[in-house]
Amino acid sequence: MAEEGAWAPAVGNVATIMCFAICLILNVNLTGGSNRAIFFLAPILLLLNQDSDFVAGFGDKQRYFPVTILISGYLVLTSLYGIWEEIWHGNVGWGMQIGGPDWFLQ
Repeated sequence: MAEEGAWAPAVGNVATIMCFAICLILNVNLTGGSNRAIFFLAPILLLLNQDSDFVAGFGDKQRYFPVTILISGYLVLTSLYGIWEEIWHGNVGWGMQIGGPDWFLQ
C-alpha cells in the first residue's frame, strides 16, 4: 500500500476526525454541550489508522493517547469557558457571582 501512495488510511483518518467534529457540533446543538457526552464520543478516535501521518509514531501501547488528550483538553476548555461565562457579564466589569449549588450540579 505504501507503493501506491497510501491514500486510503489518510482518507479514513480525515473521515474519522470529521465524524468526531460533527458529533461534537450535534452535542452542542442538541444537548447544550453536555460534558458527559465526550466519554461516548472520544472513543470514535480509536478508529484512526496507525499507518498514516496523523498517528504514525503511535504503536499499540499509545493507542489511547489521542483519546485521553482529547477528553482532558475538552473538559479543561469547557470548564474554563464556563468559569469565563460566570464571571464576565458583558461590559459591566468583573462580577464574582461564581459558585453555589447550581455551579457544581450542572
